[in-house]
Parts: sequence; structure tokens; C-alpha cells
Amino acid sequence: MLSTVLHLDLAIAAQASPRALSDQWSHVPQRPASASALQHLGDVLRIIGDLSLSRQMLEHSLEIAQHNQDAPAIATAHFNLANLTRTDAYVTLRTANLTASKAVELVRLNQEGDRRRGIQDAEVFVNTLSQTLDHYHQAIDPALPPITNLQTQLNQLRVLIELRHPEEAQELIHQIQPQIEQLPTHRETTYARINLAQSIVQLDTQTQTTSSHTKDTWIAAAQLLSMAVQQAQDMGDVRAESYALGNLAHLYEQTHQLEAAQQVTHRALTLAQTYHFSDIAYRWQWQLGRVLQSQAEVLKTQNISQFNQKHTEAIAAYTAAVDTLKSIRSDLVAITPEEQFSFRDTIEPIYRQLVTLLLTPSPTSDPSSLKQQTLKDTRDVIESLQLAELDDFFRQACLTVEPSFVDQIDDTAAVLYPVVLPDRLVIILSVSSHDSPQQTSTLSYATVPVSRDRVEAATELLRDSLDQPNDSRFLAPAQQLYDWLIRPIEAQLDTAQVKTLVFVMDDVLRSIPVAALHDGHRYLIEHPYGIALTPGLQLLEPLSSQSGSSQSLLLAGLTEGHSGFSPLPNVRDELHQIQSIFPKTTTLLDSDQSHENQHLSPEPLGIRIDGEFTRENFSEMMRDRAFPVVHLATHGQFSSQVNNTFVLTKDGQLSIEELKALLQSTTVQQQRPLELLVLSACETASGDRRAALGLAGMAVRAGAQSTIATLWNINDASSASFMGELYYSLSTKVNKAAALREAQLSMLKDPNYQHPYFWAPYILIGRWQ
Repeated sequence: MLSTVLHLDLAIAAQASPRALSDQWSHVPQRPASASALQHLGDVLRIIGDLSLSRQMLEHSLEIAQHNQDAPAIATAHFNLANLTRTDAYVTLRTANLTASKAVELVRLNQEGDRRRGIQDAEVFVNTLSQTLDHYHQAIDPALPPITNLQTQLNQLRVLIELRHPEEAQELIHQIQPQIEQLPTHRETTYARINLAQSIVQLDTQTQTTSSHTKDTWIAAAQLLSMAVQQAQDMGDVRAESYALGNLAHLYEQTHQLEAAQQVTHRALTLAQTYHFSDIAYRWQWQLGRVLQSQAEVLKTQNISQFNQKHTEAIAAYTAAVDTLKSIRSDLVAITPEEQFSFRDTIEPIYRQLVTLLLTPSPTSDPSSLKQQTLKDTRDVIESLQLAELDDFFRQACLTVEPSFVDQIDDTAAVLYPVVLPDRLVIILSVSSHDSPQQTSTLSYATVPVSRDRVEAATELLRDSLDQPNDSRFLAPAQQLYDWLIRPIEAQLDTAQVKTLVFVMDDVLRSIPVAALHDGHRYLIEHPYGIALTPGLQLLEPLSSQSGSSQSLLLAGLTEGHSGFSPLPNVRDELHQIQSIFPKTTTLLDSDQSHENQHLSPEPLGIRIDGEFTRENFSEMMRDRAFPVVHLATHGQFSSQVNNTFVLTKDGQLSIEELKALLQSTTVQQQRPLELLVLSACETASGDRRAALGLAGMAVRAGAQSTIATLWNINDASSASFMGELYYSLSTKVNKAAALREAQLSMLKDPNYQHPYFWAPYILIGRWQ
């Protein structure tokens, strides 16, 4: 098979079946062509995100090149391994919810004796990134084309700057500059000039050198960019011209030459829009918005009328950037891993900064008097950010339905949009207007002056203190988060007679067990509200017209240890309790006992089993029958990496995409959507601060109207009792949010299970009705 693949388009081959190659790569003949093919395939696998298999391919290509003493091939292999290692480093950043600069700063502080939260992940990032330098050093070979060696040095320079090694970076810059001047006019040379200019500016910004040196640095960068513009014009390369102009305008922005920055950004944007380069147009729209807002800030105390005009123009530019991002969703998710892992630096800030602008009133107006349209626009931006994060998670555009809001879904529900900004927490509240003949929603907002760092620290302390049932540290952060998220809007909730609170959680807040928030007297779940989460109302699946018409359930679970995971001995009792409430079930378990020798009985172990929980049996059940409810009592993990998000069967892991294909076979073949998916023994990945994104992704991708899952695994008899209470409440026809609340309250009333460890991890995602 591999010999055939070597003659095919490698990108198509890798995307079609990368794992099919894993058993055959080691048998490739040790010829130069094999090394070259494996290098190309390894780089493709890196780009599509299969980093483990990519490393196998690249390391084997290096072995073949070394065997053949092929110096250029050895250098190329090191270059690709350096790029892969850099990608690995940024994977660590993503799971740790850190930026590169923050990670490097944490390591520096630790070396000075100041050990802070996140240092372990930061050290892994820095150590991994440092390994790329050796690979880049070995990737330079005189036999390679000068532009190839130059690209290696530019990548090496970027890493040195990321690691904050200014002396080594400056020395390398001095080596690179004369090389660029010797190269002929070419597209790659033009982009090399832009790349070097970017690095020079970044290094100078980091080192904060003297003003005279800084001026010389800016001049050097400006000359590089001006020459890049000229070269692009000479070649007729409009895209390169736009890119060079945009970076030159950014240089003007950095040096506070705002008028020049605005003019040159307009030139870059005009070219990008005229020739439909939307993937760079959004960057210049964002840049234009920043420049306009900087101009507005200058006018804030001088001319209110001009301030308002510039502020409005800045919002328009930011809005255009967001609209452009929406229009290129499918293209944006196909970017390289390095760009993907910089989502927090290059895409997410556009949405957050627009929210900040929209919620910034004129200096002469009442801060509480924002118009409903402004709040609706803000809500739409938040929804769009949620969708963009899921697109980034899956690396493909999520399916969406037409946006629908609370007044169109449930007039007894309130939707809360908490947004974490650097210096404040903003809560936008949407409730139905009962007095309005159109039954539209009313929006309001509250601002809490608390830094992002404090919010993150409180959420982490709450989660860490709920890992064990005897830890009492949870109360302080539970009360603090209640004061930040709920107390500012308590009066509106009371007035609106709300029955369900629906949270569209932002960033670090996704991982908190909302039911455990505490007002100083009682938990939030003890208030008269059901609680639900959703990654966005526009992602809600439509309610089934057949909802409730059938009580057929598919139950599947594991009791024994598999694939290195611990046993789940209480799963049998859990499934038995569900069977006793809903006798019309099909049950798959990791047991060779079938329904012929197992009969439903009052004893906990008397459970009817219809087959083993294997991938094949599960797939067959989903193909042949329409189950409105699927209950999976098995190990699973939610991660910020889609490849590390899965559920476990007896014979292996089911990825998100595989689970989606199996669960949606009912929808496709029976024209009946899945009403409820329950994942009762899953957990968010340890140490992954963005793991809740995987939970939201699993819920969205599965296509279920509603998903009930656990933030952490409770390997305890209490989980069986909880599920019994949940399904009993569901059998009484209350809505899902109310059923979950009743089950949690029943556990809270039990003296043995009053600690939130036992009842708080269960969350409802999606439709709450």
C-alpha cells in the first residue's frame, strides 16, 4: 500500500487514511526517494494534526537519509522535525490555556524563586521549544538552496525570540540581513523580508532597548517592508503587496504614527478585498479597528463628538473583521497547526476587543443606558466567538442552524453570557419580555471589576477542591463565583419569574460545576432554577416532534478495566436501576452473559444483557433501531484536543467523529433525532485547562438534542443512586433541567452525599426542555 501512496497526492492519502499507513511505514526501502516521500507525508500529517504518526514518519525518514549519508535529506528531515517539535510545544500551551509569553515569564519567575500556578506546563513548553533549536541548527546545509537555509534561520530566529534569548537572536539577525540582500527578487524573498521585519520588531518590543537603538530598529524594519512592497509590485504579486503593506502599517501603529497607520492599512485592505484575499483582509480590518480606537482615545478628553465618530468607525471595522471571519470559516480551520494553536493570539482577541468596544459608552453618557440593539450586537458577537472556538477545536466548520434566542425557545428561561475580559467580567442577561406583545427578549448587563487572573484562580481552586469528597476548600471560591456571576443579576431573575438558567459559558468558566455555586446560605441548585449549559443557542438542535413518544433506551457500559482504565464496578447497579424504571431497554455490557441466562430481578446484579459493549454491537444497534435515549456508562475523556476526546468500548476508543457517525445513523436512517445522550462516567482531562471545550464539542458533534455528562468521574455507588433518581424524574415527564435538579437535590439531602463532589459534576448541555 505504501509504495502506491508514494505515487499519489500525499495530502489526500494522509487525510483519507493516515492510520492505515502506520503498519507499513517501517518496511519502506532505504532509498533516497523513500526518505523524501516520508518527509512529505510526515509534514502533511503534522498539518492535519496527527503529530504522533508524523513523528514516526519523519524520524524514519531521518534514519534512511543517515543510512544513505544524504546530507541535504538529513538537513530537510531535521527542518521538518523542528517544525513538528514546535507544534508539539504549542499543543502544551493550548491544553494549559497559556500564551507563549506567559509560559516563558512563568519559567523566568520560577528560576528567581517565585513559583506560580501553571509552571509545570510552562516548563514543558519551554523545554520542548528549546529542542527545536538543535534541529534547526542541523537543518542548515551548504548543498541546499540559499533561500531554504534562510527560511531555516528565520524559523530559528522566531524560536529564539519566543524563548527570549535576545543576544542570540540579535546575532542571528546580523547573519540573516546580508543574505537577504544577496537573493534575487522572488516571492519567497519578499516574504522572507516581511518575516525578518516582524521578528526585528518583536525582539525590539521585548527588549525595550534605548530610544536611539529602537529608532534604528524601526528604520531597519521599515526599509525591509518598503523593499518588500516594491518587490511585490515589480512582480505583480498583489497578495504579497497587501501583506507587506499591512505589516508596514502595523509598524506605524506600534510607533504611534496613527494617521500613517490608518492610510497604509486602508491600502492593504483595499488590495485584499479587491482580489478577495479574505484570509488576510480580516487582519487589516482588525488592525484598522485598533488604529481608529487609538485615535478615539486621544480625542476622549478633547472632542467628544470626534471621539464618538472614531469609536463608531472602530466598531464598524471590528464588526467587518468578524463578518469576514464568519465568511471564511471553512478555509480558516484548514490552516497549519502553528496558526491553529495561535487562535488565542490572532482570532479570539478580535471578538473580545469588539465586545469591549460595544460595552464602552460615550464619556458623557450613563454607563447603564446601553441600547437594546447594542446589547443584541454584543450577544451575537459572543455567540460567534463560541462557534469560532468549536470550529478551531474540530478544525472544521460546525454545522449550525438559524440562530434562535430565548424568547423563541422558552419564555421561562434566562440566558446568561458571562464574558471574561482582561480587567473585568461582563454578564449579559437575556430574559423574555412577558409584557411585550411580540414576546421579545430583554437584554441587560452587569460589569464586575475583577481581573481575568482572579477569575481563573477561583475556577481552578473550585475544581481542585472538588476532586475529593472530604475537601472543604470549595466553599470560598463557590461563594466568590456566585458573587461575580449571579448576585449582580439576582433582582432581574426574581422579577422575570425564571425557571431555568441557561449559561453560555466563556473560556475558563466552562469547567466550573455551576450547581455548586453558593450564596452564603445555600447552593445555586437549591434556588428554584433548573440549570443548563450550551456552547451557543445557535447550536441547539431543533426539538423532535416525536419527543416523548417512545421510552426505548439503549444502555451500554463497562464494569471491568480495559485499555489501562480502572474497573467501574457500580455500572451494573446503575444500569439495573435504569432498567427497573424503563423496562423497554437494550443493554450492552462487557460480559459474556446474555439475556438467555440473565433475567431482570430486584437484586443489583440481576441485569438483563443483550450483548457485549463492542464497537460492532453498538454500531449494529444504532443502525437497526431508533433510540431516543442513549446512556453510556463507560470511561471517557474530554480534552482541548479533539484527538484526545473519546469514549471507551470493550475493544477500544470511540473518537468524537466515530461516535457522531454511530449516533447519527439513527437520525439518518430512521429520521428520528437523538433526544438525550448520557455520558455517566466520563471526565475532563487532568491538567487540561480547556478540557471543557472537548465536552461541549462532544455534545455538539453527537447531534443529540441534550447531553448529560460528568465533569469528573465518580467511581462510587452514589453514581448509581444518582442515575436512578435522574431517570425516575425523567419518567415523570418533567423537563430535563428540572429532572437533573431533582436528582441533585435528592443527593444533597442524603447525609452521605451532601458534598458537591457527589452531585455537582453532572451537567446538562443543549436543550433543557
